[in-house]
Amino acid sequence: MPSNPQGSALNQCACVSPNEYISHTGLIPFEEVIDFNNYPRELRIVPRKDWYFMTKRVHIIWDNSNIFHSGQRVCEENEPMHEQEFRIHFRHLIDLAADNRPVEQVFCVGSVPPPTDAIWGHIRQITGRDPETYERGAASGTEQAVDQALQVRMLRLGYDVTPPETLVLLTGDGSGWEEGIGFFADIKRLHEMGWAIEVLSWARSCKRVMREWANNNGVFVDLEPFYSSITFLQRYRQAKPLNLIRRPR
Repeated sequence: MPSNPQGSALNQCACVSPNEYISHTGLIPFEEVIDFNNYPRELRIVPRKDWYFMTKRVHIIWDNSNIFHSGQRVCEENEPMHEQEFRIHFRHLIDLAADNRPVEQVFCVGSVPPPTDAIWGHIRQITGRDPETYERGAASGTEQAVDQALQVRMLRLGYDVTPPETLVLLTGDGSGWEEGIGFFADIKRLHEMGWAIEVLSWARSCKRVMREWANNNGVFVDLEPFYSSITFLQRYRQAKPLNLIRRPR
């Protein structure tokens, strides 16, 4: 094993094999070590089944309305006649987005879950803070203003967070990119600033150009292979345990 002149394995980044672990103590078996001194120190003990760098914090943008309504259409095909009972398992969805990495913040836009929902406690547990919510109100005509407020907040990340980290976007809504507005246009701007981008969406309803861009420039995660874990049918079906092995990275 190569020596570490600074006395800690935290100053290097391990390539993790199926039986290796990343540890905040630095006491990990290395098969290969590469110099990566500029990476942040927020490393957790995480067993992996593949080669994966657990290095950057993630910031999650969650468009709940888009994920829910697009998921209902998947339910219509997978479990006909149960669209009214269809629900999103919020905790599993956020865990799929986080993928065992440290989460800095969660931004929720759309129809926000009620304050009593267990997801809020889960988000506080993994981030140490309340999520930022941007609730749309079609009846009051505030949808455009809410989306613009969130997009401004997204762009501020590019200036306020250094070095760049990872943005995980949960939506298939790529509208407005031709005019340089909307979620898709803004994740492209963050990518140009050095941010890693991941898009999680139902592939069949995700805007095609955004899905292709994410596949070529970042990570695209189709939610459908995780359907039985991130959804449930009220009074009919519980969500299955979430298995992250198949998650694209």
